[in-house]
Amino acid sequence: MLGLFVFLMPTRLQAENCTSGADCTETPGQYCIEGYHFCVDTPSGHIAQSDGVGYLKCDKGTVASKQNGLVCEQCPAGRTAKVEGRSACACASGGHYASEDHTAELPCSPGTFNPDKCSSCQRCAPGKFSNMTGSYKCMCAPAGHEPTASSTSTRPCAPGHFQPDRCQSQCLRCPPGTFSESPGSFSCLKAALGHTVNAQHTAQVPCGSGFFASKKGSASCSPCLPGTFSNDTVNGACKMCDFGTFQDKSGQMQCHFCESGGFANEAGMAECKFCKVWEYLQVEGTIFNC
Repeated sequence: MLGLFVFLMPTRLQAENCTSGADCTETPGQYCIEGYHFCVDTPSGHIAQSDGVGYLKCDKGTVASKQNGLVCEQCPAGRTAKVEGRSACACASGGHYASEDHTAELPCSPGTFNPDKCSSCQRCAPGKFSNMTGSYKCMCAPAGHEPTASSTSTRPCAPGHFQPDRCQSQCLRCPPGTFSESPGSFSCLKAALGHTVNAQHTAQVPCGSGFFASKKGSASCSPCLPGTFSNDTVNGACKMCDFGTFQDKSGQMQCHFCESGGFANEAGMAECKFCKVWEYLQVEGTIFNC
């Protein structure tokens, strides 16, 4: 009968009289079996009850990986023990992370992701976003858009800005002489002849009288030079002053007639000519000579 009793006992019992686990000193970590007062190996996932008989399960979030463990150890980063009495921690799955107490896995919040098991959630890289919980990867912002500051969504490029590529962290300001009128632009438009763009690069504006832009995409309009003028609001070039007129200033809308004794015998003159004191003005039709 005694032989049968020994056969049914847990492995590696010690012939120590014990009243609590603290008495099991020959093999630390063994527990005192109730009713028999023998020291017996404590199974993994448990620790001996030092002030009494029997053993205790490791709490959630902790493990004892070997038998006769002295303490239950907290799971390392990225791992959990969701139930009591575990001998090993489990990896948090992709798109999730271990809770602070390692008792559960939680989904990554929008704007973050986790591509691997056993790791923590990461912020989406510049130019990418995630708009749902539990993401294992982030998505590229489409062309004409940029991610929000929280990386949880995208927004279209504002007028005056553009973005031709995917996966970019921000929209670009339209270059000088170009503009975009609509949100979500892939590219900017060049200002037409006789135009430039407003300060916000959201529209083209005409140069106005006295100014011109001779090329598409002009960053600014130029004033008409002396001897020329423009009286339209949209001017790709300025007009030359007619015969008999002049303009000595830049950026003007009209030319002036010469005062008495003066003449302009060419188009585009910046000042009138005058005969010398010993000469006189001879006019034959449109021909002026001294």
